[in-house]
Amino acid sequence: MKSIILISVFVLTTISTLWADKEAPQYVYVRSSYGGQYYFKMIPEADYDRTKGRGALYLVTKKRLDKVLWKVKGWYAFQTYISYDGRYLIRIGNWPRGRIPSHKHLGIAFYDKGTLIKKYSTKDLVKNLPPVRASVSHYRFLEKVLGFESAYSHRFKIKTADKMEYTFDVTHGKIVSQKKVK
Repeated sequence: MKSIILISVFVLTTISTLWADKEAPQYVYVRSSYGGQYYFKMIPEADYDRTKGRGALYLVTKKRLDKVLWKVKGWYAFQTYISYDGRYLIRIGNWPRGRIPSHKHLGIAFYDKGTLIKKYSTKDLVKNLPPVRASVSHYRFLEKVLGFESAYSHRFKIKTADKMEYTFDVTHGKIVSQKKVK
């Protein structure tokens, strides 16, 4: 009887772990800039391909339809951020598959009016591998997106799983500071 209970607990734990590791389905969402004058709409292309999507940045107007300022296509991101002026977009890489950071996995990317200006892989950002938390099929390279330094800033911050805080200048996507934090 004891062995049946132990086997049942093991099976249920294994099944729940595998189910919890399933990728989230894509969905349509809107992200606004500070002040709400601009918004970015992300749309997945197809349910079977978790990498494809398209998006557009809109200017809110008094007219019935808002004005499209620029578009992106060929990728989908669960996390995007818009600068206060609607010019710059920051894209956070989706759940990377595997167990360790790789140059093949997107960490963060910067766009100017929809054109890619700079991107970093998870390997570019994570320097110490042990703190990276891996699941059955994915790993987590970010601890937290800290966002823009202030409402009208072009400086954007993230904190990686190995406790490195990066500050980027979104106008050119370059790292302006990095430091170890708690």
